Amino acid sequence: MTEGTDGEECWEEVFDLTIQSILEERESNPDFAQELNQLDEMTYYKYDLLECLEAYFDHMEETEQGEVVIASCDKLFDLFQWKEMRASEFKFRKGNALEALKRYDEAEAITAKYLGPDLICDKETDTFFMAAYRLFEMTDNKDAKRRVEKKMPITIASLGRHCKRKI
Repeated sequence: MTEGTDGEECWEEVFDLTIQSILEERESNPDFAQELNQLDEMTYYKYDLLECLEAYFDHMEETEQGEVVIASCDKLFDLFQWKEMRASEFKFRKGNALEALKRYDEAEAITAKYLGPDLICDKETDTFFMAAYRLFEMTDNKDAKRRVEKKMPITIASLGRHCKRKI
């Protein structure tokens, strides 16, 4: 932890320093770390940046820092190309933050944007699909819910219906 700061400031400071370091390196080397996973590869996973990011976002969510989660996700979306690695986890986190802040229209808009016609439901995206399904069910958006359900494996879609009946 950085001396003289509390835990909240430290998490944000480390995130911001990481972003700043990447941007500074790109000033002299524009091709530097175009993909998030390249940072871990360059350091031979010594720092496990992906794990650190997960802990950062977990902390921000646990302390109900939704605006910070949204801004941080946006920074990551802008910073990397997302060709080698999917941004599903960060899309999911941004959607959850919007939902927690009761910004349902925005949550629905980005969820619909991220789902797109080419996104498939697999082990990397299933959490995002479940969140989209739940959001559209909660906001009573039947058309969007049906579109999501069609892309989901039958077991996941039926799980959503089953859970609703049990409640």
